[in-house]
Amino acid sequence: MVRSLKRQKTDEEPDLPATQLKQWVVNLSKYKLTNSETKVLAVAKGLSFAVSSDTTPKKEYIVATKQASWHLPPDQAESLRADMAGLIYCAKPPQSNIGKDERRVIDDLKKRQDIMILAADKGKATVVLDKDDYKTKVKQMLSDTKTYEVLKKDPTTNYKRKLVSI
Repeated sequence: MVRSLKRQKTDEEPDLPATQLKQWVVNLSKYKLTNSETKVLAVAKGLSFAVSSDTTPKKEYIVATKQASWHLPPDQAESLRADMAGLIYCAKPPQSNIGKDERRVIDDLKKRQDIMILAADKGKATVVLDKDDYKTKVKQMLSDTKTYEVLKKDPTTNYKRKLVSI
């Protein structure tokens, strides 16, 4: 019996030809995407996919526990904080839901300050734009006074007050 040592593709990782990759990733930037970057943006998971963390956010959990225990009696609060601290420091990060190569590619793309990676308005394509071009297009759209108007004041507090009263 002979077993293949080559890793087989799963349904989540289709082996798409270059023409199909171009349908899913539209690069309008000056930056030339590598094949691995294009594959990660096209087929890996999609823009709504959440990459699992490679660390456990210990400080955030400790702060949240302190805030949650302020109304408890002091002895119960201290017991809760001690129990949570023990659990947090023993916790292991979740198993990665992407490969090392995919993580490296995603980290490299995140570090780039000159491009924006966005979902297309229509369809399921991913669009890569130069950041300067994106800002110019946004300013151009917002300067259209037939569609948008400048507000005299920020309505957020008024809406917040109404929402809380409901």
